[in-house]
Amino acid sequence: MLRILALIMILAGSARAATFTAADCERATINTIIANDINPGAGGDTLVVPPGYCTWTAALTTFTKGVTLKGYGAYIYIDGVSSPINFGTAASCTLEGFKIEWSGVPSGTVMVAIRGQTFRVTRNYFLNTATGGSSTNPAVFINGGTSIDHPTGVVDHNYFDKGRVLVYGNAAIPGNPGADPEPWRLTSSIGNTDQTGVVYVEDNYFTRTDATHNATDSQYGGRYVFRYNTVVNGSTECHSVNGNERGCRSFEIYQNDFSATIEMQHAFFQRAGTGVIWGNTIAGTNYIAGGFKFDNIRSYTNVAIAGCCDGLSSWDGNVTVGYPCRDQIGRGIDSADWPTSTQVSDPVYEWSNTRNGVNWDPTVVNNGTDCKAGGSSADIISGTDYIVDTEKPGYLTHTYPYPGIGSADQQRPNVRKRGGF
Repeated sequence: MLRILALIMILAGSARAATFTAADCERATINTIIANDINPGAGGDTLVVPPGYCTWTAALTTFTKGVTLKGYGAYIYIDGVSSPINFGTAASCTLEGFKIEWSGVPSGTVMVAIRGQTFRVTRNYFLNTATGGSSTNPAVFINGGTSIDHPTGVVDHNYFDKGRVLVYGNAAIPGNPGADPEPWRLTSSIGNTDQTGVVYVEDNYFTRTDATHNATDSQYGGRYVFRYNTVVNGSTECHSVNGNERGCRSFEIYQNDFSATIEMQHAFFQRAGTGVIWGNTIAGTNYIAGGFKFDNIRSYTNVAIAGCCDGLSSWDGNVTVGYPCRDQIGRGIDSADWPTSTQVSDPVYEWSNTRNGVNWDPTVVNNGTDCKAGGSSADIISGTDYIVDTEKPGYLTHTYPYPGIGSADQQRPNVRKRGGF
């Protein structure tokens, strides 16, 4: 037998949660337990993977039930595999304590895929030794989908070495609103006590040796909070409409420490939606002076399907030469009769961000005139679409640490100063 079964049985009403310990970290060993015990079970099981070094050349079977996958001491080398750990739509899944290295994998590969609610990714070490396009592969990819709500959960206390967290609300939605609930029809979650449908990225350490990509990114109505992280040679981002790809819905970026050992073009590059950016510190001279950026792709580039935001596309409000553009910085919820009416105004607020101890405010960039005079600056308007050096009225942060993380982490108030891992 390649497994040790049923070490602990815990009764919870009529459901049973079990703990299974694999004999080793080999993919086949773990897969046997998933197929025979985890997926047929009632959910809530724990699968412990013992210490060892194992190479996986195929993905695990997708989890269909909630599970805690623990791997303290397990070093997994990924060779040519996409989504080797896939939690699917299962709720209440946790990945804890693995070291995962990937190299020689195709561009676009993701390491951990999640689509369900109440997930947690914690205390893992993600190491990307790939080159070329694969060097930007997400370590953790979180995505809703048709008839699947935006995932809810937390990515905390991990070490990302050339890895990032990518958040989509629903990559299945076309240009027109998709299945209900469609991410851009949901009320903003910023400052709300109900944080369903938000991904929290907190107390992590991100580092890169190049300037090619970000620590976190979002698109397709994604909503994320990025807080108390340490970032070396990295940035945050939020994509705008491009083709039929909807923009990022919202972001909260606060109390993070950024530094760089190489020249970085930006620490923040927010391109859609609404949010708050406050209390971040940027150290050193390698983040360039204009590295706190807003732009809107369709203000300066004619993209497929949606076209330019120039007054001729039905995607936009078309009040003034296209403005306001669909999903642009400073816009909120879609109305029920989109695309025949304008998205509501919901400005981005920023305050108390410093670069080398000096107040740092955003700059609107990419102001080429291929679509309209002024480019991005014609559509992203200070005082209307973004408000500088001003706290968002009524704004409250969500509970910290993220609810359910546990007392051990709650007793580590200075974790971000020590690198989050």
